[in-house]
Amino acid sequence: MLWRMIRTSITLNRLLLLALSMALGSAVAGFGGEPIDWGVFASGSLLLISLHIAMGLVGQFFYMENDLLERLQSLLKLNQARKPGEELILERPRYLSLLLALPFFTLFVFLFLQLMQSRMLTPGALLFLLIIILLAILENTPPARLARSPYRDLAAGFANVLLPAVFALLLQGGEAVGLLMVFAIPLLFLFLALRITQALEKYEEDLRMERSTLLNAIGWERGMLLHNLFVLVAFLLLLLAGMFTRFSWRLLAPCLIALPFGLLQVWQMISIANGAPVRWRLLRFSAHTTLYLGFYLTLFTLLVVW
Repeated sequence: MLWRMIRTSITLNRLLLLALSMALGSAVAGFGGEPIDWGVFASGSLLLISLHIAMGLVGQFFYMENDLLERLQSLLKLNQARKPGEELILERPRYLSLLLALPFFTLFVFLFLQLMQSRMLTPGALLFLLIIILLAILENTPPARLARSPYRDLAAGFANVLLPAVFALLLQGGEAVGLLMVFAIPLLFLFLALRITQALEKYEEDLRMERSTLLNAIGWERGMLLHNLFVLVAFLLLLLAGMFTRFSWRLLAPCLIALPFGLLQVWQMISIANGAPVRWRLLRFSAHTTLYLGFYLTLFTLLVVW
């Protein structure tokens, strides 16, 4: 049960995205002439990871699934005659999630004070950290409940891709925000496309459980169209940046290597809309590959090629 609470709070994909987004911001700072402090990078990454795990566990306190409580009730045979006080057993898992969150909050405070003491947490970095904290609170606690709203995917995109990258850039003392946006915004669109493919696979289950998701709100047909739009816009933005900005094609062109996987996603969505059988493994593979290959190629270009 303890492992399930932690696993539900934050997934491996989210951990990886936070680390990659922090690496992206640090790489852009290094490209702009600032020496990359990998100790600061590690502290900043652990700071955000501990925050998201802690707030995810707090979210478990508010949103623990009823079916988990029912299974626990059956396991402990609480449906039988109870003695006075035994009802408290049912509530223990919820309060246990708060206890599990305490070590991660402690780690967050320790890393925060360490960064403040080393004077690496500039006013700009502190501002974006406060925005990340606010978004984490809105995502996991009432009354906003972004984690259970149709806007959760957009909030997750900012919390996992855009804001951590800017935070890492400012943490390293970088100022090349324009270059960061050239890379981060297309990656944000690819992330949103990935979330739509994940929601599409659970579409019937979400409808049955009456979960509030973006795909349920707009319908699967519009969702698939929006997915294709996100993928195409991501690569179109890179092309436009190469044509109309001062950034060199040598810097942007390697990212277009991920384009065939993006087009594979679009082709699969069009085929599904036309009634073709769904190959979920291939769809998951192409969606994840497009996003993570985009991150890899960007980081490789900034850290190795240049």
